[in-house]
Amino acid sequence: MRRPLATLCLIVLILAGSASSTALAGGPLDCTAKTTALRYRPSVVYTCPAPVATATATVVRTSPSQAVPSTVTVNGDQVVVDIGATLASAGHYKITPVIEDGASFTAPTTWTTRAAPSHANVKVLYFTAIAPDARRDMLQRVDAANIVAVPRDSDVIDVSTGSMTVAQIEARMKKHQVVMVVGGDASYAFPVNLGKALAWFQSHGHGVVTAGQTHWSQDLPVWSYGSAVGAGTAWDKSWAMYPDGPLLESDRIEGGQIQGSTIKKHFITTGLKSFTVIGPSTGEVLPRFGADLLADFKLDGVPGNRFDSFHQAFLAARQFNATRTVDLGYRPWSSAIAGGGFDPAVSPGGHLLARALLWAANRIPPANTHFTLKPHSPASYAQVPFRVAATDPDPDKLGLRYRYRLGSGAWHWAMANMFEFFGMSNGRHTVSVYAVDSAGNRDPHTARYTFTIRGNPG
Repeated sequence: MRRPLATLCLIVLILAGSASSTALAGGPLDCTAKTTALRYRPSVVYTCPAPVATATATVVRTSPSQAVPSTVTVNGDQVVVDIGATLASAGHYKITPVIEDGASFTAPTTWTTRAAPSHANVKVLYFTAIAPDARRDMLQRVDAANIVAVPRDSDVIDVSTGSMTVAQIEARMKKHQVVMVVGGDASYAFPVNLGKALAWFQSHGHGVVTAGQTHWSQDLPVWSYGSAVGAGTAWDKSWAMYPDGPLLESDRIEGGQIQGSTIKKHFITTGLKSFTVIGPSTGEVLPRFGADLLADFKLDGVPGNRFDSFHQAFLAARQFNATRTVDLGYRPWSSAIAGGGFDPAVSPGGHLLARALLWAANRIPPANTHFTLKPHSPASYAQVPFRVAATDPDPDKLGLRYRYRLGSGAWHWAMANMFEFFGMSNGRHTVSVYAVDSAGNRDPHTARYTFTIRGNPG
């Protein structure tokens, strides 16, 4: 006999978000229901006060109406619904479970996912050599940070298996602004081809973030580096973060505490005060010449480790022209998953990763272009100087440049942040200017100033 479920079972997503709850009356199962706002392949766990025999579930987007794939597993008093797709931002969804413990129960629950990320146009392509559960955890943490585009399954390539040509990899890279390469204990199936494609990607002005053991060859028990990803390719020689050289397994640094005194002020390190690295990390002391070591950490003292008396690179960033590379000295998935590199309760691993992706993409425009020196109006002279400034929320070493014009004339590049006009005639004039960063991002706001020259003797 089928009866409506009195109160739905507890719904818990693997990563916490905003929650709401409902409580219904009646029936042998006395449960509550909660929902969350995550979008990348969330897992819904129903926890009931009695063992469950069988269960099914239907997940739909309610507006517009659309079915969402899902799978259901039962484990004692828990029913796990894995949603097999990336959900839309600010989307409305409904899940209808049928849970049986000798009788059938049905009760729908609705929820709304979070709003779009602050930089939803920054799309990331992920190359991973890590276990599926680690990959899912990492991508859910990128989702939770809500900074760059929400990952989709089509944005993820497992480089621990199969084969891809350089052309095939480059084709997948198109329409992405940044690539992330993540290493764990798995070997890379096509490291040279990946390296060649990374060189092509960065030569076109795009960014790369690496994390875990991307520059080691995973041939245990002896480890070596020289960029296991792209060894000997143009990417290894021009863009990779660490130099060639031998590295033994005994040199794998087994974690440590970030040294707050070494944190440099940078877009990526905004808000970073502490971090504990768990397990193997980059295994390097210093990045290659031209890179910035943004923070390091004290080693825990692995017996026999040749680097015991040194600190280890925790976060390194490098800009070559307008192209950026970042290396994260930790495995960017939670320690709740095997091999994870941080405890999310005490270390902001997901948020730090998302900020690194955004910085590497170099797609944030300058803002607030304004005049710091301009003539009075009316002015009585024919030579008129201007000085301008702008704010760059994503500053780089190359700084900002400025484009200006007089009236509806041609646009010109300013010399640094100054320009001037000579031999101006009497009358009304308008000057326009906007800032441009090294990647070509321009301030969408154009500053304008209108003034009058009067009494110019000519």
